[in-house]
Amino acid sequence: MKPSIKATHSSDTKPKSKPPLRHPPISYRIDVAADVVGISKSKLWALIAQGELSTFKIDECTLIRAEDLQAFIDKKFAQSVIN
Repeated sequence: MKPSIKATHSSDTKPKSKPPLRHPPISYRIDVAADVVGISKSKLWALIAQGELSTFKIDECTLIRAEDLQAFIDKKFAQSVIN
């Protein structure tokens, strides 16, 4: 009796996923920042244009510091509680 050989296909294997982050992010790309806050990218760009949030670039990538995003949220929350 010949030993059976099981063929493996690419559909038999699960796609590799990214490993979980080991630390919190210190900055976000615009699309991720908008998603984190729960607003559209266009609304986020409008807030940037109004001077509500600061950005910086690494090469062609526009980023927002996580602490600036948190400070913005905290400011808006405090304003909503006062009003």
